[in-house]
Amino acid sequence: MPVSVPPKPSASGAGGKDGAGGGDRRTGLRWHLLVHALPPKPLYLRAKVRNRLERSGAVALKNAVYALPRRSGCLAELRSIAEDAIAGGGRAYVCDAVFLEPETDAQLVEEFRDARDADYAALAEAVGRWGQGAPGAAALVRARRRFDEIVRIDFFDLPARRRTEALLSRAE
Repeated sequence: MPVSVPPKPSASGAGGKDGAGGGDRRTGLRWHLLVHALPPKPLYLRAKVRNRLERSGAVALKNAVYALPRRSGCLAELRSIAEDAIAGGGRAYVCDAVFLEPETDAQLVEEFRDARDADYAALAEAVGRWGQGAPGAAALVRARRRFDEIVRIDFFDLPARRRTEALLSRAE
């Protein structure tokens, strides 16, 4: 289920949920965060955590702080990565967050969109290189698998998804 970006609060700033005039955060996005500290060795632990974060679609807020939208499966994914970090001798914390500034939500959503746009573009380019010749069955399976991986972490239902899917369907 895609997550939509909430409208920007009114300029008046009155009527906030917290009573401080900061705007009503009930319409803001909610996020899961992973904060970790990994030991310098073993090196495989850093690679494992980095690869799992990439596959989960997490976006870095800063070094060792990653965000995923609050939706089904994301919390379990971050908890599992945290468990790996702890098992390897590191520290890791998972929490829920709501950012106080709507601009922070918008910036994070843009980072997620940019990352998935790049993924879809790379896949579309690879499929486009097939040209008029029919790709082999193995290439189609790999491309479809990669598409499904991207869709799983496309939390904001990008238009590039439909374009890439149409390109794949024509190739099949």
